[in-house]
Amino acid sequence: MWAYDKLVRGEDLEEAVEVGGSDGEIAKKLAIVALWCVQCNPTNRPCMSRVINMLESDMQSLSMPPNPFT
Repeated sequence: MWAYDKLVRGEDLEEAVEVGGSDGEIAKKLAIVALWCVQCNPTNRPCMSRVINMLESDMQSLSMPPNPFT
């Protein structure tokens, strides 16, 4: 829930996970993909081929998932 709230507000995860630079972007990408994977509604969860595509894509092509904690 903490990571979702920070990402929605556009805040960096870098200081919390102690990474910076391009590693910060990787951490953000991993957090977004992980939030897609923990959706309560199974139809909102991506299949593994989609997860791979998300991980290989750039940050601009990723969208924030619905809040899985509501």
